[in-house]
Amino acid sequence: MNVVTLTPAPTNLVAALTDQLVAAIMAPAVEALSPISVRRIRRVVEQHVMAGRLDVARALVADEVAVGCLSREITRHQSGDCDVCPDGWRHCLELARLEAKEARLFDQIQRAGGAI
Repeated sequence: MNVVTLTPAPTNLVAALTDQLVAAIMAPAVEALSPISVRRIRRVVEQHVMAGRLDVARALVADEVAVGCLSREITRHQSGDCDVCPDGWRHCLELARLEAKEARLFDQIQRAGGAI
């Protein structure tokens, strides 16, 4: 009769799999964000992955990338490159919409980071 004995996975295997998952989840952030931003959110993503909350980690990265893109678009508006704004960025409805979306994303990021 064959007896199967289950043993815990070695620590280095768990660490390697965690690093692989974190790298896969962080790939969009590495492409879209600055190295400083990537380092800042990587720690939080690692904690979510270690806790088994992969969906939260993915959502956090997606929100961070969205905020980075929105910030660049807001900067473009404020630098005078907006063809829609009649009087600069002070009364731009598009800019107001972008800033409101950015505020919502910041709230989502804060909730995701607070779940650790």
